[in-house]
Amino acid sequence: MLIKEMKPSCLPVDCFVIHNFINREIRFMSAWSKSYSHDIEAESSVVWSVLIDTATWKDWNAGVKSIQIEGDFIAGTHFAMELPDGDIIHSKLVSVVAQQRFTDESKLGETIIQVEHRIEPIAENKTRVIYAIDVRGPESQVIGEAVSEDFPSVMENLGKYIAHKRN
Repeated sequence: MLIKEMKPSCLPVDCFVIHNFINREIRFMSAWSKSYSHDIEAESSVVWSVLIDTATWKDWNAGVKSIQIEGDFIAGTHFAMELPDGDIIHSKLVSVVAQQRFTDESKLGETIIQVEHRIEPIAENKTRVIYAIDVRGPESQVIGEAVSEDFPSVMENLGKYIAHKRN
């Protein structure tokens, strides 16, 4: 008999709030992640110096027309990346560990996209580059696959850029 004692106008509001809370939590539980790697014939310090030089990204990443970074290459710094079609992606460096890795974060609606760019020395004059993407939110797999589909070619072009720069 509890329902009869409640005011009828309260029940729909309470249900709406609970329904929205549950749906929001379910949407944000959706996640997708994947890692890609490529070995480059270069010392890790050389690879790192190119990775953090945002002015050169357009030279080895066909998906970048230009970058505008709002400060030093440190955690908390924001940057805007213009794509070849003119779209602009706003991102933030959420973590930077010098000579090892950095992670950037972008938002697409309610979806959060983080990409870790990591380097690992594997031999003298050889470095493994790893791009690890983690996407959380609605349509995480679709968005993650679309964002990362060019990662293998981007890392390959990074290696070619470094080889050409050294010669």
